[in-house]
Amino acid sequence: MYRYIVRRLLLAIPVVWGAATLVFVAIRLMPGDAVLAQIEEKVQPTQEELQAMRAQLGLDVPGYVQYVRWLSGIAQGDLGNSLLTRKPVLDLLKQAVPSSLELGLLTALVAFSIAVPVGVISAIRQDTALDYVGRLISIGGLSIPSFVVATVVIIVPTLLWQWMPPVGIVPFWKDPGQNLMQYLPAAVSLGAHFSATTMRMTRSAVLEVLREDYVRTAHAKGLRERAVIYRHVLKNSMIPVITVMGSLLGGLLGGIVVVEVIFGLPGVGNLILRSIQFADYTALQAGIIFLAVMHVLVNLLVDTTYAWFDPRIRYS
Repeated sequence: MYRYIVRRLLLAIPVVWGAATLVFVAIRLMPGDAVLAQIEEKVQPTQEELQAMRAQLGLDVPGYVQYVRWLSGIAQGDLGNSLLTRKPVLDLLKQAVPSSLELGLLTALVAFSIAVPVGVISAIRQDTALDYVGRLISIGGLSIPSFVVATVVIIVPTLLWQWMPPVGIVPFWKDPGQNLMQYLPAAVSLGAHFSATTMRMTRSAVLEVLREDYVRTAHAKGLRERAVIYRHVLKNSMIPVITVMGSLLGGLLGGIVVVEVIFGLPGVGNLILRSIQFADYTALQAGIIFLAVMHVLVNLLVDTTYAWFDPRIRYS
């Protein structure tokens, strides 16, 4: 297992490098100018002033020179300085990453907590009222975008109970209750949407396992239905569910951008959007590369989880 993980991490290096290269090229093709974006509309700088600002930001050299400098900086652990704030991008990421990670973990917990119980109940009560309700919930989750759910989560409590998520982020270790009040609405908005696909996959996987011979044998031996579900059905049906959940978590990283902006959370999504608005190349590159690295790590986590659910799976 250790050798497999190391090999996968080494293979991830060219993947992240390819993503970084695509990001670098795509950002340079975007309309806008980092220098002009930082200048007030009323100010009319001369060409000499613009040239001096570009030289100060390192934008006065050809693109391939910027690329080589950027890659060499990454190799040394230096992501450069923000073109907007002049602060090291690594410091900006250190401030934003914990917020996005907490939101991602809470979202995964919410999605899994909704999808698995509803999917299992829908499968073992196939073609009953509970099954129809579960399928209706999944269709609703697939149909309604997460940003619509987020808007409803903000508006409805405000109109009915005059309550809104607290403003200003409090770290979890200082006040867990206040922190969860700030992050749970956003996690529910994302989790409700991403649980829909997992819910349908759980139902399909459990239905398939319920038709296996060893499940019928367990019932014939007189085992209770709950014991059959926990010991034989649930664990054997989790591999496709984990696969889908992993792919959704990769997509979740993109959804975080919108939801963080709606709820005002200071995460990587907010950093990326602000970087796009002000053509802050270095911060935008770092934010997208972080999302790419997290996607790779999520896929690795999914692959290594298979062996826990199915002992027959071994990595060599």
